[in-house]
Amino acid sequence: MNAVGKQLPLRLLLRFSDPEYENRFVDFYTNFHYRFAQWSLGLGLLLLIADFLADWFAYPQVTANFYRLELCSPFLAVMLTLTFVPRTKRYWELTMSGTIVVIALMLFQILLAVDVQGGSGLKSWVGILNFTILELYCFVILGIRFGYALVCGALIFLGFELAMVDAFWKRPADVAYLTYHVATMTLVAGAIGWWREFLLRKDFAARSTLEEIRMSAELSAHAAEYASQRRENAISLMEATLNATDNGILVVNRAGKVVSANKRFAKMWQVPDELIAGGDDENILAHVLDQIEHPEHFLRKVESLYDRPEAISRDTVTFRDGRTFARFSHPQTVHGEVVGRVWSFLDTTDQRRAEQRVLQLSEVITEELERSEQQRRQLQTLLSAIPDLVWMKDSDGRFLSCNPAFEKLLGAPESDILGKTDRDFFSPEIAEAFRKHDRAAAELTEPQINEEWVTYASDGHRALLETVKAAVRSKEGKLIGVLGVARDVTRVHALFQELELARREAQQSSEAKSVFLASMSHELRTPLNAIIGFAQILEMGVPVPLDPSQKEAVGHILGSGRHLHALINEVLDLARIESGRLDLAIADMALEPTLEEAVAIIRPAATARQIVVRHSCPSGIVVRADAIRLRQILLNLLSNAVKYNREGGMAVVSCVMMAEVVRITVVDTGAGIPEDRRAHLFQPFQRLGAERTATEGTGIGLVISRKLAEAMRGRIGFESEVGVGSRFWLDLPVVRDPVLAHGTP
Repeated sequence: MNAVGKQLPLRLLLRFSDPEYENRFVDFYTNFHYRFAQWSLGLGLLLLIADFLADWFAYPQVTANFYRLELCSPFLAVMLTLTFVPRTKRYWELTMSGTIVVIALMLFQILLAVDVQGGSGLKSWVGILNFTILELYCFVILGIRFGYALVCGALIFLGFELAMVDAFWKRPADVAYLTYHVATMTLVAGAIGWWREFLLRKDFAARSTLEEIRMSAELSAHAAEYASQRRENAISLMEATLNATDNGILVVNRAGKVVSANKRFAKMWQVPDELIAGGDDENILAHVLDQIEHPEHFLRKVESLYDRPEAISRDTVTFRDGRTFARFSHPQTVHGEVVGRVWSFLDTTDQRRAEQRVLQLSEVITEELERSEQQRRQLQTLLSAIPDLVWMKDSDGRFLSCNPAFEKLLGAPESDILGKTDRDFFSPEIAEAFRKHDRAAAELTEPQINEEWVTYASDGHRALLETVKAAVRSKEGKLIGVLGVARDVTRVHALFQELELARREAQQSSEAKSVFLASMSHELRTPLNAIIGFAQILEMGVPVPLDPSQKEAVGHILGSGRHLHALINEVLDLARIESGRLDLAIADMALEPTLEEAVAIIRPAATARQIVVRHSCPSGIVVRADAIRLRQILLNLLSNAVKYNREGGMAVVSCVMMAEVVRITVVDTGAGIPEDRRAHLFQPFQRLGAERTATEGTGIGLVISRKLAEAMRGRIGFESEVGVGSRFWLDLPVVRDPVLAHGTP
């Protein structure tokens, strides 16, 4: 900051000449006097309370004195509290000066009321004292700047004048007398306030000047220290650079004295340290000549360069031990004047040997390239013979190579395809679709397979291509491009469509068959029910009793009728299942009662063949099933266990709880199912040879049972051993923590 900016012209409202410097002073003033002003308001609050106590002891009958506590003190306490709000600090001078003005106007009115009630108020010395304290608060004690204090003091003076006019309106002489005194006090307080701010501004300017002088001195000291450090660092850096370089460097002045030599030079030329320290170039030269293959040539070169101070040279030095150095020589100049010569030596022994190895390797690479070219031609021949389309793109979608089959698709030779993209041959929509597939293949580790309809540009025919695209990456994993292989699957696609059509026709035929069977079964069951009914009436001896031969004949009629009725029911169930018209009432149900009922129904048939039926099922098992259809499945499994069992055999039924299902197992001791017939067990009307025996059956019971089980989200399976027996099992979903309705079976 220059001296002009710190100038402080003498005027009523003091300001520094430089606005920036003035802002610095305001910031300093605000931060320094803000807390001081808060303490001043606190002191004012204590003075208000002290004035109240003093007047209360002197004039206890004056009730207006309580206004100090009821009005002034709360207002001053609130304003003091607001000064602690962070935003208030920005406007603290305006806030606090306004607070003093409001307090002054309140006090003047309170003092007038005190006068009316017989106390010492505005008309007495108390009024002058309160006015004086308020003006001193405004200009001095509160610490606000003079501009704010001047406005505040003027408002307090005007308020006091109005109060005096109200108190002495019939005594103008008293008003003039008091006006003279309060005006004098206002001027004195204002002068003190102005002088206070003038001294504060001068002190701030002096402090700022001292701080700037101190900082300037510190900067100068730092600059000198920094410059010295830079010189030392530069020298150290130069020495470190010379010693770190691979070049051996020697600097000789015009008088032939060694000015500088790095450690690399001494090591390369095997020069002792004492010769370097001696600084004689001729002694060093004599020491190194014995190592050189052609010393005379080396010496002539050195002498010719010393004779031509401004010459620049570069050549190669060969040593007797096989080493080679590249020698560089430049003049050393200072301010355009040659003061010496710089010699630089680079050991190129390894480089020369590497060059020889490179030559040898080049010959090997040439041979490998020839073999690689031969392999490339063989690969190209192979690709040309492949009927599939083969191509390669780079990461930007440009074609890198292709085979003749791919050329037919685009209708162009390979030379016109390479370097171009799909947009050069296809519509924008198709090209964008191909590009999308390329990007997907580039991001995946596995090949991507797509089917794409294309039109051959060579002859215009449409074809469906099954395309396999895979990313090609380098050993480091960097994407090289995308390889594509496509095969024409148009005929295969047409064959699949024909097969699908045939499958739909077969399905429609099967549905028609099921509908036909359902209708025929219904038509057959009506007359059959009549036959069974009349046979039952005859068996009962109505209208006349039957003799034994007649009863036997009626028994055959009933047995055959019932067998045919069961067959019709099973065919009807199968037709409903296959046509998808089977309705199930699946609900939570107890397993044990249904299982006991099925065992009870089958037991007479088992007893007739002396077959023992045993069952065990834990109580409380609840499954999710249709009760009627579950009983039908159990009866079928138990009926088979009895029909295909041996005389005097055994059938065992058990239940086992598993993770999510309950397994119901039916084990018999029959002949077992041969291995070659097991695959036909669940096919309709397959009895596996039992049709040649006297055992009754239709061959669709197990088919219906399996389909019913699957419809109830269960499954049926079996195991069998010839000569031992079979083991059929039914898995049904189990219900954990069941809540059954009352009466549910």
